[in-house]
Amino acid sequence: MKRLNKSYLFIMFFTIFLCIGPFELCADERLIIKAGSEFDYPPFCIVTNGKADGFSVELLRAALKAVNLDVEFQIGAWGDLKDSLKEGNIDVLPLVGVTPERELIFDFTFTYLHMNGAIFLRKDDIRIKDIADLADKEIIVMKGDNAEEYALRQRISPHIISVETYSDAMKLLAAGKHDAVIAQEIMGLYLIKHLGITNIVPLEYEILGFRQDFSFAVKEGNIELLKTLNKGLSKVMKDGTFERLHNKWFIPLKEKKYTIKEAIAYTLPVVIPAIIIILLILFFISRAEIKIKTKALLMEIELRKKAEIESRDLAKFPKENPNPVLRLQRNAKIIYKNNAADSCLYFEGNAVEPILSDLWKHEINKALDSNAISSFETKIRDRIFEFIIAPTKEGEYVNVYGRDITIRKKVQQELEEANRTLEIKVKERTAELELLNKDLKAFNYSVSHDLRTPLRSLSGFSTLLIDKYTNSLPAEDIDLLERINNSALRMGKIIDSLLRLSQITQNKPLAVNIDMSSIAKRIAESLKDHEPNRKVEFIIEDGLTVLADEELITLVLENIIGNAWKFTEKVDSPTIEVGSKRIENETVFFVRDNGSGFNMEYKDKLFEAFQRLHGPKEFPGLGIGLAIVKRIIVLHDGKIWAESEPDRGATFYFSFKNSTG
Repeated sequence: MKRLNKSYLFIMFFTIFLCIGPFELCADERLIIKAGSEFDYPPFCIVTNGKADGFSVELLRAALKAVNLDVEFQIGAWGDLKDSLKEGNIDVLPLVGVTPERELIFDFTFTYLHMNGAIFLRKDDIRIKDIADLADKEIIVMKGDNAEEYALRQRISPHIISVETYSDAMKLLAAGKHDAVIAQEIMGLYLIKHLGITNIVPLEYEILGFRQDFSFAVKEGNIELLKTLNKGLSKVMKDGTFERLHNKWFIPLKEKKYTIKEAIAYTLPVVIPAIIIILLILFFISRAEIKIKTKALLMEIELRKKAEIESRDLAKFPKENPNPVLRLQRNAKIIYKNNAADSCLYFEGNAVEPILSDLWKHEINKALDSNAISSFETKIRDRIFEFIIAPTKEGEYVNVYGRDITIRKKVQQELEEANRTLEIKVKERTAELELLNKDLKAFNYSVSHDLRTPLRSLSGFSTLLIDKYTNSLPAEDIDLLERINNSALRMGKIIDSLLRLSQITQNKPLAVNIDMSSIAKRIAESLKDHEPNRKVEFIIEDGLTVLADEELITLVLENIIGNAWKFTEKVDSPTIEVGSKRIENETVFFVRDNGSGFNMEYKDKLFEAFQRLHGPKEFPGLGIGLAIVKRIIVLHDGKIWAESEPDRGATFYFSFKNSTG
């Protein structure tokens, strides 16, 4: 309880700070924010009388009004709206699920709603019980939606069908097209209800890893608008507006709950007649069973009489045969057994040893029913026997001949055990690899999704406190807040780097002919534009080509050339050279600089994650860039190494299996 009270006070403390911030504008200075809204994502974003409407639309309008801002909505398809926000043509989107892919291009407010995804399917479809059953099915999702990103990221099925709206998706599924729809559960229920669809239901199954955290999204880097939206969102949370809008748009979707009295009133007229019918059925079944048992008893008496007649001829059987010999009727009733059978099976009277009775009854009855010779094997104490069952022509009993096959079975089992051991080792090794890959994917999602949320809150709240109390708090306190903010930002960068490092090997690289000279020149121009006051000479050889994945090789050059740019900062005439040469009949590419260099004594640590050869105050960085570079080069069956001396610069060499020079 004390912990709960502390958490509550902490939330109230930050809410008060957010609600009394200095960013509100006067009524005569109201700005108009451009927002986007989807055509058909109920009940969050819909179109009513040609205007944007829905829970998220009203929530954004209320949050901006709380900080004296107006909003104009542009209605469009979801994919177009995402592109418009990315390019800066609109300022904000009211309903964006936070995913690892989107965090690279958008900034998000704190989460205002948590929702679960669901699998929707036709009522008569019994093939799908969980997410694994979708592996070979056709899955419908909305183009650009969280569900599409999730399905592609997790590789749920190779058959992903993308449509413009979820209305289209539900109509296709209801018409018998494709197999399932993955969508946000509340939105899907809303569509089913309002489209009048009766043959689609959500699967009673929780999709792990597909929880949707909805936030307002702005273009990456629009920090001022992000702070303003967080402030407005905090106000509507506090004054009851959020709860009012939530009740307006979501409560009508809930199913009616009945009281116990109502439930009894509805079910009683059905239950009582059903009980009467069941009792009548049981009565007639009991009478039928009595007749059947009486008939069976009469048949058994008749069979016993016949068995007594047959026993007169049993003297012909080989009594001294060393192998078990028997004559049995249906249900393993013994007519005859020789001495070997008696000694082997420990018969008592006319009953087979209890541990064998069920097996014998089954095999004897099967042979009599089919009137065909059959055989079976069984273990008796420490020996294994094979029994051959031969029905008589009349089909009233069987002759059973046994033989000891213990030695043969032992050799056979040893061979089978050796094969099984090999198969188990292969399966275990395969399972270990699959588990490692699955754990890596789960870790990627956890790092990129669950760890970012508290970091985003920590960075956002500390920034608000710094802006609000810069002039009123002591300099030491402001410094502490700035350290918190910088640490959160640094942690975010570390998470990005870790995620990128782990994701590199999950997909096979493409192999296309790329121009590394053009890529290097483009990177050089970008660095010069970023720091125009630095005068660095670039020498880039023309015609450097390689057969590789262009996106990954661009990442390699960005890291190596970026390092050269960073470590030449303190020299008088910095020079960076990108070229190639032949070494042992192989084309080797290099990036050379005249910067600070490093001691070759530490070359083995150079390409390990988080291993830095310079202090963070001397040169900034995380120490993971070269680890990413090495992983990409190895993925292309290539090699990478470096040569350097302190204060004499460094040269990084790398080659590819398909280098063309």
